[in-house]
Amino acid sequence: MAQIKHTISIAKGNDAFSEVIQAAWNDFNDTARFSYGTDAFALITGPLSANEVNNTRTLLEWTRHYDNEKEFVTKVAMANYSNELKREKLKGFSVSFKKGKWGSGCF
Repeated sequence: MAQIKHTISIAKGNDAFSEVIQAAWNDFNDTARFSYGTDAFALITGPLSANEVNNTRTLLEWTRHYDNEKEFVTKVAMANYSNELKREKLKGFSVSFKKGKWGSGCF
C-alpha cells in the first residue's frame, strides 16, 4: 500500500500526515486488501530535508528493537539517548494516531 504526497512533514498538527496515517490504518484493518506479514506500507514523497529523513528513519528503526511501547517512549525521552528533533517527530506520530478512529491508546 502506498500514499503519494508531493510534500509532507511528519509533525504535530500536519493534517496531510494525519490523513496518511489514517489511510494506512484503514488499509491495515481491511483484511481483503492487506495481508499482514506479506504486504507493507510506503509513503512516497518529494525531497525531504536531511533532518526530516534522519530523525524519522531512526525512530522507525528503533521501534523494531523494543519489546513494548513504554520501553520505546522511555528511551526516546532520554536526553543522552535521543534528541529534541526525534521527540518532535514522535509527537507528530502520536498526535496523528490519537486523531484516528483507534482512540488514544498509542504513545
